[in-house]
Amino acid sequence: MAISTGDRAPDFTLPGTGGRNYSLSDYAGRPVVVVFYPGDDTAVCTKQLTSYSNELSAFEDVGAQVLAISAQDVESHEKFAAKHGFGFPLLADTDKAVATKYGTV
Repeated sequence: MAISTGDRAPDFTLPGTGGRNYSLSDYAGRPVVVVFYPGDDTAVCTKQLTSYSNELSAFEDVGAQVLAISAQDVESHEKFAAKHGFGFPLLADTDKAVATKYGTV
């Protein structure tokens, strides 16, 4: 199932960096940038997430929250985020249930 522009984004709750769970509904009424990426510490994904991190102030200027999601576990995400200093949470969708809801698998 893929979602299209204008569709209501499927809600989710996933564990993430910072030792907490994140739900899309936590950000109701705010813009949210949901980024799906294939894997921690791969060249392309590192470049992709670094570009979001480098431009984080532009997202913050419009009140937007960036949430990055991949199938690795939280431990892997914590290492990846610490290594690159990402200023947004990385969420663990280990069974790819959220990615499936969004049509990215």
